[in-house]
Amino acid sequence: MSDNIFKFNNLNIYYYVIKMQNHNTHKKILLNYFNNKILSNRQFGLNKNNQNINIDSIYNYDYKDSTNFDREWVIYIKKYIQEILFNLTNYIPYKNAIIMNMWFQQYKKNDKHSWHLHHGCTYSGVYYVECQKENITEYLDFLDIGNPIKFNAEEGDVVIFPSLLLHRSPPIESDVLKTIISFNFDYTDNCILE
Repeated sequence: MSDNIFKFNNLNIYYYVIKMQNHNTHKKILLNYFNNKILSNRQFGLNKNNQNINIDSIYNYDYKDSTNFDREWVIYIKKYIQEILFNLTNYIPYKNAIIMNMWFQQYKKNDKHSWHLHHGCTYSGVYYVECQKENITEYLDFLDIGNPIKFNAEEGDVVIFPSLLLHRSPPIESDVLKTIISFNFDYTDNCILE
C-alpha cells in the first residue's frame, strides 16, 4: 500500500461578505428582541469522564429552536437574508437557496465558541448584528492550522462560507456584547447542468 494516500492541493476557499441594507434599523429591532429575552445560556466542553477539555460559553442563544421559522425575530429578518442569498445567484451557478435553520447567539466578556463546523448543509452564514472588529469570527485552513484568518468583515455584514470550514468565535475581551445570527442553507437548481 502506498504511503501517499492523501493528496493536498492549495484550493482557494470562496466566501462572500455582503453589507446588510438598513443594518441600523435591523440592529435596533433585533437587539430589542434578543436583549429582552434571555432564552438560554450554556457552558460546555466536558469529555466522557466529565473533565473540562475546553469550556465554551455563550451568554444567550436559541439554537434549540433553530428550525422554528415562526419565531418573531426570524419572521422579521429571514426575508432580508433570503434576498441576499437570492442576489448571490447572479454570481454562482444556482437559482434557489433553502435556509435550513437559523438562530442567534450573544457573547459577553470572556465568552467564546471553540473550533467547529456545521454539518448537514453546504453553506453557512453569519450576520454580525452587533460586533467589534476584533471579535469577528476566525476561520481555519486545514492546510495551515497554525494561522487562523479573519475575513474582512464588520458589524452589519453577512458572511457566507462553506459549512465544512472550521471556524470559531474567539474569546470576547471587551465589555461590548457580540450578537450574531447564524444560519445554514443549501442552494438548489444547479443551472450549469441545464
